[in-house]
Amino acid sequence: MKIRLSLDIKNFDRKPTKKETIRVSNRIAKYQTEISIDEFAKYVTQPYGRSFSVAIFSSSKRSNKTWKSQQVFALDIDSGLTIKDALERCNSLNISPTFIYTTFSSTPQHEKYRIIFVLNEEIDDIRVRNFIQRALMKIFPESDPMTKDAARMMFGGKKIIYSNFDELISLSEIYSALCTVIKTGSNPSRDMMNFCRTVGIDIYNGYPKIVFFNDYTDMPHYNKEDNVYNSMTKKWAGSISNNRVCPKNSHMEYLIFFSSTNTKEYYYEKEKHFDTNFSINKYNGSKKLIRNYPFEELYENCRLYRESIEGKYWLYHNEMFGLMTNLLQIKGGSTKVKKILKSRKEYSEKMDSWNTMQKQIYKSNYAPSRCDNYCPFAENCIHGLNMIDQGKLRMGTVQVFGKKKLKTLEEAERELEQIFIDILKKDKNGIYIIKAPTGIGKTKLYVNASKQRNMTIAVPTHSLKEDVSNRLTEREIKHLVVPQLPDLKSFEKYKIERLYGIGSFKGAHIYLKKLAKNNDKVAKYLEAIKKLKTVRNQTIITTHQRILFEKDFNDTLIIDEDIVLNGLFQIDKMSLNEFAAFYAFLPDKPELKGENKIIDNIYNELINVPENIVQKTPNYFLVFGKYKFLHSGKKFF
Repeated sequence: MKIRLSLDIKNFDRKPTKKETIRVSNRIAKYQTEISIDEFAKYVTQPYGRSFSVAIFSSSKRSNKTWKSQQVFALDIDSGLTIKDALERCNSLNISPTFIYTTFSSTPQHEKYRIIFVLNEEIDDIRVRNFIQRALMKIFPESDPMTKDAARMMFGGKKIIYSNFDELISLSEIYSALCTVIKTGSNPSRDMMNFCRTVGIDIYNGYPKIVFFNDYTDMPHYNKEDNVYNSMTKKWAGSISNNRVCPKNSHMEYLIFFSSTNTKEYYYEKEKHFDTNFSINKYNGSKKLIRNYPFEELYENCRLYRESIEGKYWLYHNEMFGLMTNLLQIKGGSTKVKKILKSRKEYSEKMDSWNTMQKQIYKSNYAPSRCDNYCPFAENCIHGLNMIDQGKLRMGTVQVFGKKKLKTLEEAERELEQIFIDILKKDKNGIYIIKAPTGIGKTKLYVNASKQRNMTIAVPTHSLKEDVSNRLTEREIKHLVVPQLPDLKSFEKYKIERLYGIGSFKGAHIYLKKLAKNNDKVAKYLEAIKKLKTVRNQTIITTHQRILFEKDFNDTLIIDEDIVLNGLFQIDKMSLNEFAAFYAFLPDKPELKGENKIIDNIYNELINVPENIVQKTPNYFLVFGKYKFLHSGKKFF
């Protein structure tokens, strides 16, 4: 995986002098680098010891105004915390640094070092950057306060003390660690208020108003006038694989509700802006829980829940987090969480952290994590989107079982060709349906097959009919194209369309014969149709609409694209005069004019409807012997 930052080109085996520092400072913004994480770690330590800025700048000048984006976050710690204690704190809060290196002035007796975190995304909003940096500094109050500066330049150092180059951190993990630190402090309400004022984020139920969700399907609604940062409006850095024993939560999308005065323009207008206290709003709300949930069904269908509540499976942090985000959506789910936390003695060491996380998830309105993102048994289980679906499918949702089996384009093309050849070789007649995606070569297959076999090819439109004809002509394949009805005068076109529309194909043919007496184009059209009935030993190209009303087709019929019934039987509307004519010729059959006289009722309803008023007829379902009439509330004019 590649990251972007500003990395100087000069090597140092010591801390640069004041003059050297000025030179580095003036040029470093010019050296924007895309580099792997392990290469970055190599160049900032001996024998290179290069200086760097974690940010990318919009110009060759390094300043807060020209800050453009960053993915790397760094803390500078000179005293008050040993490297061992820093790693223990990271482990307890479930945030893992990517690497730690000692500075030039570090000694075994007085450790001085920098902690480097690499985010799983590149941040391009300075307000989000400010939140992340401030949150890390709150988690590590021993860090140099000058690292709050977005344009901060840092020197290289001696050597790598700790490294896990595959370890990325997410904003949701930083948020969780921050809330744990504040809520377990001596004055959580005051500290949370002060922090949110510093970063300009509103408060919801006592927590920073940041909402985490999976994708568009469960993205919370927010108003356009809200000052919201939506993570889904930007591209994410590509994920990388790692060697963790337990599955790690994949990236979650998020909404950050900034205070109305905390805008990007504010940051870019001011050079010094990091000590501002914003005016923020406080909101309170309650979660709408799922009621009457069948936990016994969840117990039967979800292995993770079953083994967790029985204490058979030891939950890692991210598995506990994913489980909580699901159970806390359900009435009675908090009781199940407490039972899980008491199921193993090992959990007692982190009980304060678990309880804090439980409150945080409940009050911050997390979306339920998806099974694929955290469950160790997901690949061996038939499951829906999340744990909730394992017990009860929520109204308005669809549960998908199994994963799509993907094939390469070459594999799909070969398989389609083999299936098509096998069907043509079959001696037994029948209807064969081949479902294949667009652009896979279906047309090419049957065009090539026309060299050895006469076929009738039906396509949905006249333009596609001409396209197939051109392909056959290019291959010198003899064929006949069913002609298209020529252009008619407007009133003639209206009448012929009405005859086709009501299904009177015989009537349409009679009308065309009448027009042919004075229209050569129509006469040629009818002659071509007549010739079609006597053609032999040729491939024929026609449309879907004509295939049910022609005779003497070839033995093999290819229907390209999905066939639509309303395209075959184009009966979509009828005028009152036409309905009156139909009613007059209707035979007096008991099944049609029975004791309820359904046809009479419809006829009278239509004839007596007032003009210029839209009326909705009532819904009803009537049965007359073997005939069924379903009236669905259509509107009549």
